[in-house]
Amino acid sequence: PAAAVFSVFAVTLAVFPTLTALARPRGHADDDDGDGNLFRKLFVPLLFLEFNFADFLGRSAASLAPDLASRPRLLLALALLRIAFLPLIALGQLQGARRRAPPALAFLAATPAPFALMAPFAFSNGLIATLAMAAGAPLVDRAHRELAGNVLAFFLTLGLVSGSALSFAVLALI
Repeated sequence: PAAAVFSVFAVTLAVFPTLTALARPRGHADDDDGDGNLFRKLFVPLLFLEFNFADFLGRSAASLAPDLASRPRLLLALALLRIAFLPLIALGQLQGARRRAPPALAFLAATPAPFALMAPFAFSNGLIATLAMAAGAPLVDRAHRELAGNVLAFFLTLGLVSGSALSFAVLALI
């Protein structure tokens, strides 16, 4: 569970909020020339709202699938699969990006693409993080459960720090 916790938060912080804040709707200017385009002004805040709502739904859904918490290898596999979101989000319509999606992935530059990617990204963040944190303590003897919780908290923090550092590398690559 510790590796899953680390992976979830490292991947999430590598993308959110760094790349999310750079997302732009296709066909809209990057600067506000006073035309009052409400959608352009609210595009990034709506992505942030979607992330928080889907993350909340994922954390809530963890109570509906408690048996997943007893399968640490599956949790780790699901957490590692989230790495696929990195290139998908990075190839989207981002302000200042030097790279564009190849023709086969051109749909990633469409205006709805960030919203379509953000929902499963955020939902999986909440679901896997919650299940992985819950999975740790039952795997050890009662006498060591407090220590197991501390170890999970350490890996959560390590994932946050690593993801924050990774976000600079991801930003440099785009």
